[in-house]
Amino acid sequence: IYGIDVIDAELVSETDVTIGEKLLQSFLEDDDPIVRAKAFQSLWKYNPERTITIIKTMLHDTPQRLHAIEILKGIPSPDAVELLLELAETEQNDEIKREAIKMLSDIRQKKEISLPQELSLKIEKFLQESKKEWVIG
Repeated sequence: IYGIDVIDAELVSETDVTIGEKLLQSFLEDDDPIVRAKAFQSLWKYNPERTITIIKTMLHDTPQRLHAIEILKGIPSPDAVELLLELAETEQNDEIKREAIKMLSDIRQKKEISLPQELSLKIEKFLQESKKEWVIG
């Protein structure tokens, strides 16, 4: 997405992460979930802690929750996976729980994110237990 790619290129040498967030702000709030996800991936490069904080806030906002799950899918981090696992374990809304479980299953199968063994085991245990209630690939 052109605007975000330009910001990424400009911020390569930038040391003030708040500038990156300010430049990305309109993209982070965009109506298009693809644009929003790309903006969060960009923010992740400059300020992972802030990215996780924003996503945690989104997870508590019902209309934003599915978007937050999609964003977490694109963040290659154990912190993001921990949030998905927590959501999958505690969520009451079936649609959101289904998406979180699906993402965890995809992460387990693709193994694109290097996860601590303890977290991998937690995911595996959760998915095994979830097979009783959910169809998991």
